[in-house]
This record gives sequence, C-alpha cells and structure tokens, in this order.
Amino acid sequence: LVAHAVHRMRQAFFILAQGTLGDLYKVTVAYSGAQVTGLHVAYFDTLPGCASALCILRAGFLFAACGGDGGGAHRLLQFADLGDESGGAAEGETFVPHDGLRSLAPVDELDCPAPVVRARMLNLAQELAPQMYALGGRTGAHPALRIVRRAADALELAASELPARALHVFRAHPWVAVSFARHTLVLRAASDGALQEASEHPLATDHQTLALCALPGAALLQATSAGLVLAPSAPGARRFEWAAAGGVSAAALAGATALVVDGGCARVLDVRPGEISERPDAIDAAECVALSPVDPGQRAPRFAAVGCSDGSVRVYLLGAPGSPISLAALQALSEAPASVAMARIAGQMLLFVGLPSGVLVRARVDEVSGELSSVRSRFLGPHAVLVRALDGVLVALAPQPWVCHAVRGCVTMTPLAYDALDDVAPLEVDGVERALVAVAQGSLRVLALDRLDSPEGSVAAIPLSLTPRIMHAHASGHFAVVEAEHRAQWAHNTAGDGDVEAEYAVSRTCEEASWAALVRVVNAFDGSTTHVEKLRDSWTVVSMTTVTFASTVPDQNQNQDDSDAPPLYLALGCARNMRLRPRSCEAAEIRLFRWSADGRRLLHVHTTPLDDIPQALVCLAGHLVVAQGPALRVYAMGRRQLLKRAHAIVAPHMVTLLEPATYTPTSTVDLSSSSSAAGLLPQRLLVADVQESVMLVEYSPATHAFCVLVADSVPRYLTVLSMLDEHTVAAGDKFGNLCVLRVPERAQRYIDSSAVSSTVAVRPTDPVLWDALCEYHVGDPLTMLQPCALAPAARSVLTYATLRGALMAAIPLPARRDIDLLVRLELAMRELLELPVRDHIKYRSSFMPVKAVVDGDLCEMFDCLELHVRENVAQSLDRSVDDISKKLHDLRSQYTFG
Repeated sequence: LVAHAVHRMRQAFFILAQGTLGDLYKVTVAYSGAQVTGLHVAYFDTLPGCASALCILRAGFLFAACGGDGGGAHRLLQFADLGDESGGAAEGETFVPHDGLRSLAPVDELDCPAPVVRARMLNLAQELAPQMYALGGRTGAHPALRIVRRAADALELAASELPARALHVFRAHPWVAVSFARHTLVLRAASDGALQEASEHPLATDHQTLALCALPGAALLQATSAGLVLAPSAPGARRFEWAAAGGVSAAALAGATALVVDGGCARVLDVRPGEISERPDAIDAAECVALSPVDPGQRAPRFAAVGCSDGSVRVYLLGAPGSPISLAALQALSEAPASVAMARIAGQMLLFVGLPSGVLVRARVDEVSGELSSVRSRFLGPHAVLVRALDGVLVALAPQPWVCHAVRGCVTMTPLAYDALDDVAPLEVDGVERALVAVAQGSLRVLALDRLDSPEGSVAAIPLSLTPRIMHAHASGHFAVVEAEHRAQWAHNTAGDGDVEAEYAVSRTCEEASWAALVRVVNAFDGSTTHVEKLRDSWTVVSMTTVTFASTVPDQNQNQDDSDAPPLYLALGCARNMRLRPRSCEAAEIRLFRWSADGRRLLHVHTTPLDDIPQALVCLAGHLVVAQGPALRVYAMGRRQLLKRAHAIVAPHMVTLLEPATYTPTSTVDLSSSSSAAGLLPQRLLVADVQESVMLVEYSPATHAFCVLVADSVPRYLTVLSMLDEHTVAAGDKFGNLCVLRVPERAQRYIDSSAVSSTVAVRPTDPVLWDALCEYHVGDPLTMLQPCALAPAARSVLTYATLRGALMAAIPLPARRDIDLLVRLELAMRELLELPVRDHIKYRSSFMPVKAVVDGDLCEMFDCLELHVRENVAQSLDRSVDDISKKLHDLRSQYTFG
C-alpha cells in the first residue's frame, strides 16, 4: 500500500487504501466497544497511477495527489457510490479489475511534471522570456522532455484569412465588427463560435469602426471615423447619425455615454432613443479615451479616462447626463499614452495605460472620488501596448499578449502562450468559459482561454522511451538526451520495421549490473527525433558534456559539414555492467562524438578506455576534465583516442560534480560560446565531493597541475552547483538545502593575484575555507541551479528547480531598507497566520540554521488578506498598505515574470 485516507461518518468509518498498481481498496473495521472483531477488505476502484497522498472531502470528493512517477496528474474525483452494492470478489474467487472508473467520476485534474531529474533555463526559441527544459518521468510512466513557459495556454478554435489586414475587432451580440482602414466587415456569431458574414445588419460599413456597444432594448451604438451611429432595434427603422466636424480618431462607448476624440478634443455625448446630445465640456490634447464599466442598475458609467499628448492621463467624474464633467485625478507619465482602459478586477476599479515604449501602467481608482492610488508599472516588450477591457479581465496586447485577472482575490498578470495580436474582443461560445475573437496578421481567430490561474503555465512534452538522465543543448535547438534504465535489458524486436515502441522496448531483469541505455537527439521545436545512439551489452552513460578542444585533429567525418567554426564535440562517460553498491564496473570509456553543423546528428570520432567510472565531465581551457573516483584527469584531443595530460587526487571520497568557475552576467546561457577558444575559457573549476561540499580548484595548463584554493568545513551532499561571480558559488544538496558560499574577503586578493602563469605558484598547505552567506531549507532536492533573467528588462535572479517540479527564484536584496521591511513583514505574517514561529524557523533550518534569506511566499500572502487585516499589519510596520504592496509588486516585476 502506498497511500490511504480515513473517512469518518456519524455511526461508522472506513479506510480507502491504494496499492502499487493503482487499485483502491475499501477497508471496513468491525468492532465492539474498544475491541476489533473483524476486518473486511473489498476492491473499490482503480486509478490511472499511484498517488502520494489521498484526501476525502466532506462534500463527497476524493483528491489524489500525484505520486511523482512521471507523467501523472493531481486528480479530483467525485464518489458515485461507496461500493457497497457491487462488493468485491467472493471468497476463493480471483477478481480481475475492469477498465475505467466504476465508483468514482473524474471532475478535474492538474498536470504534475514530477519528478524533474534535470532542468535548464534557455531561450532557444528567441522569445522575450526564457523557457525551462526539464527531464522527467521514468520508463513506463511517460518519460518526456518538457518545455515549460510561464504563460497560459490559448487554444485556437478557428481561424480564417481576411481580405486585408484588420485594425480592430468589436463585438455586440450577435454581431462582430471587423474594422479595416476604410470600411467595416460585419459577421454574425453563432452559439458554437462560428462566424459568418452578414448580408443584413444594422451597422454602418462605409467607415472604419472605432467602438461598438449594445444599448438597452437591443439597440446598437457604433463609433466610426466619421461620427456616431445609433442603430435602433426595430427592423427597418431609420438610423440616427451624429457627424464629427474634424473626424473621430478615438472613441469609447459604455451604456448610454460616448466619449470621442474629435480634432484632438475629447467630447462627452449622451445617447437617448433617437437623440445624441453633446455636453459643453471639451478636453484638449486628447490622444486616447476610456470609460469605466457600467455598474448594475445604472445606465451610464461614472468615470472617464483621457490620455493626453502632454504625457498625462486624467480621470473625470461624468455626473448625471447633461451635467458638466469635473477633473478627479491626474497622473503624470513618462510619455504620451498609446491607449487607456478601465476595468473592474478582483472587486477594484483599475485604470490601465499602455505606453509606446512597451510599459503598462496600472492604478487603482477610488470609486467615490476618482482619485488614483497604488500606481504600478511593468515592461511588456519593445512595442506600444494596446489595452482592452473585457468581461472581468483586461488584455494587454504587446509582442506577447498578457491578461490581467484575479487569482484568489489578488490582481495578477499572466502572459499568453500565443502569437502577437492586433486586437481582441469577447465572444460567447457554448462550453467555453472564456472565449475571444481576435485579429492578427491578416486573419480572424477564435481563441479559448483555459486555466488562467494554473500554476504550471504552458507545458509541451516530447515523449521519450526510457528514464531520462542527462541532457545537453545545441545552439540549433536540438537536445542530446541520455536515457537509461537500471536492471533492464533490450527486448528482442519481434515487431515489423518502423515500430518505434518495440525497437526501444526493454524487459526487466534481476541482475544488479544490467543496463539498457541510449542517446537521443531531439528537436525542441517540433519534437522529432533526428538521431539515436543505442548502447548494447549492458553499457550505460554516466556523464556527458559538450567540449571544443584547443587543438583539434581532423577526423574522417569532419569534411561532411561545410563550416569554418571549430568543431563542437559531445563526450560521453560510459560504464559497462555498473553496480551502484559498491560502486564498480567491468569496463569504462569515453565515447567522443562530433555534433553536425545543424545539430541533427552525432558522428562518432573515437573511444578512450578508462580504469574507473567517469562520474563527471567538463570542458576547461580547451581540454576535457574527467572525474574518476577522487581524482581528476585532463585529456587533450588525439587522432585515435584522447591523450592524458594530467592526473591529480583532489577530493577525499568521490567527485560527483564539475562546473567551470566562470560567471556569465547575461539573461540566458549562450550555447554557441560555452566552450569556445581555449584562451577565453576559465582555468578554475568547481569540484563537488560526494559528501564534502564544494572546492575551488585551479588548473595550470603550463605545468598540468591542480591546486585546491578553497574548501568547505561543512559536509554537504551536493546535487547542483552554479558560479555567481568569481568569488561566490551557489549550491544545493539532496536534502533540499540551498546555500551561497563566498571566498573570505581577506583571501580574495591573494587568490586573484596568484593567477596561473608559466611558473609554479607557491600555495599554502591548507586551503581557504568558504564563508556561508546564505542558508535556507527549500524542502525538496534541487535538480537545477542557474542565474538568469526571467522577463524582458528584468534583473538577474538565481533560479532553481526541485525534484517535485517546482520552479523558484532567489531574488537578491541590495538595499538595507528592503531587507528590514521584508524581515519584519515575514515575522508579522507568521504571527498573523498563526504559524508557530519556532516551527517555521525550525523547518527552514532543518539541517543548517536559516541565514540571510526571507520566505517570499509567506510575505506575498499579504496581498490576499482582508483590507482591515492589511491595514493592521502595515500599521505595525510603520508603513502604508500601498507601500508594502508596491514593494512586493516591484520585486516581482523587476526580477521575475510573475
């Protein structure tokens, strides 16, 4: 049994338990007083996978958390019955489980990427934000290379070409108006989302449409480049038109009010049946306009927003129809706005301003006075931002569409995993919670937005055959993935040619030293497999790295690719009949392959025999460094095999990780220059022992000697390493601890001044010890640790992934006032949420006392509290609620994509 849950009722209780095959069993206990008289176990149902935990809710639902076996999902199911009628198998009878669910009905599920064994943040698709490429799953449980984007999926329901590139699209049920430069195309929307061109409709089509809305009584109000058109609901009735003297350049319609820009002046018009009256007030230097949503039971909006050419946005109180308008608030901007919109999200009236520089400005509007507060800004891309207020959400159109919506009562910005759009409008489609009609690049598209509040974002999976172990990327967008299965052997292929699943099928065996492994080259853009190297005779791949040698020897396959760039090689550390305990093998070798220029193929060069398992490989100074037990070996390129240049024992037990001691302050990793010319590569590397933390080791190419510069006094079982700068390293271990170590300041100058030269440097007998700057217990083994920027124009952060599939970021805090605020806020949130202070600190200090790290997830719960609670917390910190919320928002917008 792997999981169980107890459900208690008034007169009885039962236990629901799950076995390793996914079967659920109902366990009923018969008792009399305090004595158990019987135990009845009956088959209940079968779930698709094993759960790590079960929870029975009082409302009649069962929640099954994914067990992390790869490709699973968190499932919410509803009880159809309690299994009393069906019963189980009779005594002495063999019960065969049936297909499908019987006593449970699926309600919803959430994909679970766990376990993530390797991950990397790269921007191979050249998008605004990097993508996470993660290996997960195991043999028989959906192993895959997953590409994760921090964006919500936008499902394209339909698409059709337009006669020209459309500028705008508007919807007033059942009509959809597609606006071109000089005319308008009118379509009729069906309940299933189908759009058909309408031959008879009440709208004007001889001008460009700038806005459209429905009035009470099925009448329509249309704003065109020539003026306003009031289309009555009665068939055959005459349309009423209001002509603008200078032509309309922008318009906003809401209820019985229209706001148009006529000759650079914004004018407010009141609409009545058969009449359009203009108010005497005019707003000069207007560029774009917006009206607030109409409150239930009202006929007209309360506020109007006008973006002016003097670099400001102004909010006006409209008052009753026919009355003069009054200025309520003014907000200065860095430039003249490109668009404005007002929307009600999470119970707040918000003003959005899109700037030509790609910045989105958001402010809260007081619903009584119209004053502006809580001004926020976010950079969305290097193009002008168009904002559109839809039903309960706001869509910001930039190089990538963004949606502003409410999640658990908080206002959240989420990008869409879709192409750039020119304009959007809401659409009603049966069976779709939120649908949009959009125009983009000369086509009309119908989109469905699903799971805007989903935490995992957009995930694309490339299926694999065996348990993935290691991966390396090529600049062309191809990945070399090592797949290996322990205690398995290749099955005999009895299927016909072309049966891929049978070709890479394995059979289980009890032999400890039996392995089945392959190296697959996959295209990350289309998911296709371009090359496979299958290892036979129980060979497996233990380590892998890309390398460019300082001195190369032409091989027989090198002339096949016409390229002047130095060849990029892929080195595989292989072992035959490898045993894990005790760690040993019958044979070991390094297989060297050369990447083709397009990255689609691996060309075998030669094989170098070894005398121990190659635990880790790394490229350093144009050479290949191999970790064998506690020793490091340096190899150069040879014609028939690699040539050994150096050998030294540097670790007390066994080297498990090797990383170049370099720091790349770019937003993502440049794969094309990861192992370029030898003179540009570092001469220091980070060496991690299996249990003795990390060491900074220096290698001299002139003398072929190693020297340990810095070591650690604390034992750490590290799984990931990353160099932050020339003196600082971040590391994570298999117990879920994250630490940041730095060379002591007193030793930095000595280490920097004693750089490797042609002469042998004099070293002290004992190495310098690291200073621990940060200690933090994450709670899950770390499988990725990499500094990068997560959003356009964002600052670099330390990103890390965990075995259970979480992607987190450690944000540096350079300002002392920010540190003091967040530390006090963390303490206040502990007390407010009734978390035992000592228990929270004890958890974050499970292995080492927490040091110089603030729990950001706990602090961000501040925005989800009730207003009066937030005010009490802010008062205890001698700050305002807006100051705290703005600080949390700035940290996310400046450093992450959240």
